[in-house]
Amino acid sequence: MSSGNLPFITRFPSHDVQIGEIPMGSNHPIRLQSMTNTNTLNVQATIEQCIRILNAGADYVRISAPTMQAAHKLKEIKSGLIAAGFNNPVIADIHFNPDVALEAAKYVEKIRINPGNYIRSSAKNKIHFNEAETKAELEIARKKLKPLVDICKENGTAIRIGTNMGSLSARIVSHYGNTPQGMVMATFEFLELFRELDFNNLVVSLKASKPLVMVQAYEAMVEKMLESNMKYPLHIGITEAGDGENGRIKSALGICTLLNKGIGDTLRVSLTEPPEDEIPFARKISSFYQNAFSQKNTFQKYHIRKLDDQGSEIFFPFSKIKAVVVESEKIKDNLSSANFTHPGVLEKNPEDKLIADYFYTNDSSLAEKNKDKNFIISLNKLKNTKVKNIISLVDADIIERYDFESEKSLLQFSCTNDDIIFKLTTDSKPLAVVTYIRNCEETCNLQNLVNICQSNKIPLILRKRFC
Repeated sequence: MSSGNLPFITRFPSHDVQIGEIPMGSNHPIRLQSMTNTNTLNVQATIEQCIRILNAGADYVRISAPTMQAAHKLKEIKSGLIAAGFNNPVIADIHFNPDVALEAAKYVEKIRINPGNYIRSSAKNKIHFNEAETKAELEIARKKLKPLVDICKENGTAIRIGTNMGSLSARIVSHYGNTPQGMVMATFEFLELFRELDFNNLVVSLKASKPLVMVQAYEAMVEKMLESNMKYPLHIGITEAGDGENGRIKSALGICTLLNKGIGDTLRVSLTEPPEDEIPFARKISSFYQNAFSQKNTFQKYHIRKLDDQGSEIFFPFSKIKAVVVESEKIKDNLSSANFTHPGVLEKNPEDKLIADYFYTNDSSLAEKNKDKNFIISLNKLKNTKVKNIISLVDADIIERYDFESEKSLLQFSCTNDDIIFKLTTDSKPLAVVTYIRNCEETCNLQNLVNICQSNKIPLILRKRFC
């Protein structure tokens, strides 16, 4: 794969987290890691496997520490790696016992803890938890985390909050089910606890074995963090992806989907193969996206707000305002009603009501009759109307055969797709450009179109067709 034709991707603006001498987040490269599968008590075998992983190109190596005895061995392993000339950060993976984390944090640059191991419901098979019980559980977790935070501050150790789908607490499952939202809320509770303890050297992960679940969890986590002014780096990957081609495809499906959205500061391709075999494919993925991550643009959420009968999506990626767009042909005589339910948008919440920001139509007379509402109309259907509540839309599928000669103040630029010269009007009517994306190659050829629309503050609507 080559990243030469990939347009810039605006990266989630995570802050720096210092992991030994190799920081992550912010504008640092996407960091790669793998995990040993040796018995940690076998110090020499673990050191040798760590060296193979690091020689393959990993930035970090993670080692399992399921017991206190294994945590003690981390000191020998770290010393052995340094003696062999490897000063890469070591990460301790804490499985069940929070006390083990207190020991491991003294010897490594980062530890990974699971919120499910810090919150245990006192009553078995309990379904309903009231507010007092919730506060009590979180207070117990805070008390357990306080000594860990103290040790990590003293030793400069970072912490990854690693939430797994299969290890959510009974209370979280009772409220949210075993769902992506449950993973997000379990993680967010801990982020707030660490914030109370004044500890921010944190990394977040929400792992699942199903790519769709994993993607949904990270998308919701990013939105939740932005709402709360949190910008912690994100570790991404699919758990138990398998081996061979199937394992790599499954991993790429989840990881690339997130990187396409600018989400991911470090990653692991988790294969049931020798761990050093994970790194070449992880590097192939990361290098494809690294150059596409913009280092100059701030992260902006864009929301899908319209689905048409062909399964296409309309995006407003540069709008600072969330825009709801519906097809007026589907609403027809109900334009006079501001509140309506649009099934294409509200499949999960059919009782909710939307207020449309724009109506997409090819009937300019509707705009003239409803001047209190905003419309998006194809440029070739405008019929020289001067109604101010219209954004004219130029469709890439008709751009070559549309006559722009009569238009004034033409803006001209090319799309690398076929070196086609697009002429866009910027006269008295606001202008939007729409282009269809049918495959990955066309997506990669949009850079000029995106750049010029952004620099000229022209809304760009991308319509993806899934076929």
